[in-house]
Amino acid sequence: MLLNGSFPSWIKSNNCEVIAKILPTGLHDCKGKEVYEGDNIRNGDKIDEVIFHQGCFCYKMADRRYHIFDNTTGEVIGNKWGYGD
Repeated sequence: MLLNGSFPSWIKSNNCEVIAKILPTGLHDCKGKEVYEGDNIRNGDKIDEVIFHQGCFCYKMADRRYHIFDNTTGEVIGNKWGYGD
């Protein structure tokens, strides 16, 4: 989840400034790693993105159906911004 707002001065340095925070979902993947909205998870041979939809953290599959994320669902392998392990 991205939030705009005030940030402590220690976050800002040189010409860079944090313009958003990414908050954890409170969920963990099958290996215990924290899950964030926008993370890519591996489900078997498929890769899906974790999203917030109608009050739940889900992943949207190729068939356009939403599936509720739980800690047995998949493994975090990166995110939509290109950051990963």
